[in-house]
Amino acid sequence: MSIWELRTQSPDKFAPLVPSDAQVNSGVFEFDGTPRQWKRRPVVEVYQKGRKKDQLPRGDVSLLLAGSLVLNQKAVDTLGAFLAQFGQLLEAKVDDKIEYFYNVTRVIDCIDPDRSERRSSGSIVKEAFRADALPVGPTVFKDPRTARIRIYVNDEAKQVLEASIAANGLTGFELAQLGAG
Repeated sequence: MSIWELRTQSPDKFAPLVPSDAQVNSGVFEFDGTPRQWKRRPVVEVYQKGRKKDQLPRGDVSLLLAGSLVLNQKAVDTLGAFLAQFGQLLEAKVDDKIEYFYNVTRVIDCIDPDRSERRSSGSIVKEAFRADALPVGPTVFKDPRTARIRIYVNDEAKQVLEASIAANGLTGFELAQLGAG
């Protein structure tokens, strides 16, 4: 079974979102696999640079920070029921519209730290997965070792996502193969 990273396409194709320094420093967007509750909807801006004619389009999913996705209403209408099985869709305001931060709360300890490639700091660069710990059936999940920076899906979830994304013409999503269990 292969494991894939669910992420946004490169920020040179679609406009990313930018949190304020206060939001970053307060940890409001730290999605480490634990459930979150916001007292009020956070407001984030779309990052655009240059002249208006050179600005990037918005995707149906936007990059904010590693390990999180921001979905517009079209993406939530298409994928929300599936994704909600494995996490939360938290409302936020983007360009005066409601969009949804996807907080994956399904956490599965499945990375083998001894076989994974690491930086000198100890952080994992390339995951090696334990086959005996991988989920059966379509699953979106995080591992505690990389929860702040990656969202994983197994082959079955990849098939569900790819079919829905293609059938509904969703933009901004990317599934990158990481390894096998």
